Amino acid sequence: MSTSEIAKLESRWRENPQGLTFAPLAEAYRKMKEPQRALDILAEGLAQHPDYIPASIVLGRCQLDLAADAEAERAFARVLELDAENVIALKAMAEICERQLRFDDAEVHLEALLLIDRSNDEARSQLERVQTSRRNAVGVERPADDPRAADAPVVLPAEPAVEAEAPEAAAGESVDADTDTAPDRDEAA
Repeated sequence: MSTSEIAKLESRWRENPQGLTFAPLAEAYRKMKEPQRALDILAEGLAQHPDYIPASIVLGRCQLDLAADAEAERAFARVLELDAENVIALKAMAEICERQLRFDDAEVHLEALLLIDRSNDEARSQLERVQTSRRNAVGVERPADDPRAADAPVVLPAEPAVEAEAPEAAAGESVDADTDTAPDRDEAA
């Protein structure tokens, strides 16, 4: 987006700060690699319009740009509270969950997305990848408070390595504690 287009959006937003122009303006700043400016605009606009889905989507995208997955997940979860069939939010949630190795959650979002958009080949490919990753994750333990922990494979700890014992010193010789070797016979005399 050009600076002249941003200027037009800025002007429209200043003329009507209670309007919804804040979302496309924030998206323009996000695309211009100015996520903090976008977040400032979104904070102001979402304070007045907390249920405006496009703004929450832009918020989630800004957070993803900043590698703030937890904040992005909250933004996209808000979108799904308002519209459970929002394909943008479902896709973003699946990507976040997959990145965090939460394969079951990613699968749930992708299956919901495919129920809405059966022809989404990208989501279908991602679902296959997630399912393969989940199968390959055998041996990964889940936290005890995870409700799916009962489904997780039992992982036994590896046998502890047995350290070789220090060689015993011959009668009358001492073992050097620092090197675990007996001193030379010439030194002992």
